[in-house]
Parts: sequence; C-alpha cells; structure tokens
Amino acid sequence: MFSFNFSKREIKELVIAWIILSISISFVFLWNGGLNLFDVFSYQMLFSLSVSLPVVGVAFVLHEVGHKLMAQHFGHNAEFRMDTKMLFFALFLAYAGGFLFAAPGAVRIFGRRLSISENGKISLSGPLVNLSFGLLVFLPLSFFGGYLGFIGTYGVLINFFLSTFNLLPFGYFDGKKIFRWNKLIYITSFGFSLFLTIYSYLYVV
Repeated sequence: MFSFNFSKREIKELVIAWIILSISISFVFLWNGGLNLFDVFSYQMLFSLSVSLPVVGVAFVLHEVGHKLMAQHFGHNAEFRMDTKMLFFALFLAYAGGFLFAAPGAVRIFGRRLSISENGKISLSGPLVNLSFGLLVFLPLSFFGGYLGFIGTYGVLINFFLSTFNLLPFGYFDGKKIFRWNKLIYITSFGFSLFLTIYSYLYVV
C-alpha cells in the first residue's frame, strides 16, 4: 500500500520554481512580440504573466508531480528540489536574450536503488503528463478566442516542447532512462512528441 505526500519544503520549492519560470516565459513572450526590456512593467507584461502562470503551472509543476507520484507508487521516497542557479540563469537568459532554458530542478529519489524498469516508467510519467494535458486540455482551448485562446495556444506549445526536450536521449534527461529501459517505447514516445511539437509551431501558434 502506497501513499502520496508532499513536504512543506517541497511545496515551497515547487512554487518558487513555478513563479520564476513563469516570469522567464513572460520575458520570452515580450521578446517574441517585438517589445523592449522596459516593457517588463507594462500591461503587456502583466497579461503575459497571467497566461504563463497557469500554463507553466500545468506544464512544469504537474510534469514534476508526475515523476514524484510514479516514484511513490513504486514505494520510493521522492521529492522535488529546485536548482537555484539554473532558475536564475533561465531568468537572466530570458530577460537578456529572449531564450527559454528550462532546467529548474528535478525530483530526487531517496532510499533503495531503482530498477531499470522503475526508472524508465518514472521518467516516462513526466512527458506523458505534458502530452496528455497538451492534447486534452490546451489544444481544445486553442480554438477559442481571447484569453482562453492565448492560454490554449501557449499551453499546447510549451507542453509539447517540454515533453520533447525532456525526451532527449542523453545527459540527465528523461529520454536516456526510457531508452535504456525500452527502446520501442522511447522511439514511439519521442517521435509522437516531436511530431506534436512541430505541429504546434506550424499550425497552432
């Protein structure tokens, strides 16, 4: 029997990472809209932040929660830990250059050693959250006009991009662990995610 739980430290770090990433993405929105750095105090910045907060809340926070809950399902003690240096690097890069670099931290698993199968399934759970919400929640919203349409459009783009980015098969990315566990599942999930990312750039945004 397993139970899901969150520590106070974990919740605090998830919220901090969520807010900093949301601000970073808002800076990217401003750059893509042709606005200058002084517009960070403008209505456009507030509007961008009102879009990025719910989008990042799902794309990033629930991605990490997906990893955590799957790890706890297998009986492991798992908690998210933010990477302060990488968070502020992402903020600087977005503000100074309009580029998004999302490496805010990761779910750390404590206790007994993970099996290859467990590690692969835990790694896959995060991208699956992004693909599911991108397809079932944000894609339908993208067909609306106004504010909901903005949330849907950027929700599709960011969720699919985050899924593909995390499925890269090297370094500390989820893709390397999934590839090691099951190559067919890796190729299928990465190919599907990449297709949706390209589709979102060409036909949604």
